[in-house]
Amino acid sequence: WGRRLLETLFDALRARGVPGVHLGASDENQRAIAFYEHLGMTRAATHPGVVHLTLPL
Repeated sequence: WGRRLLETLFDALRARGVPGVHLGASDENQRAIAFYEHLGMTRAATHPGVVHLTLPL
């Protein structure tokens, strides 16, 4: 369900002309980070305790 939900969100944002999506995840939540990367997101920056990911739309 998570993948379908985010892909639907990304499609809706693209349709509205949004240039990209950015989010932060706890660096301890490796499963979430792997999930976001599987969706095509890339690591944009890392700060203590947080990994920032981005996806150009």
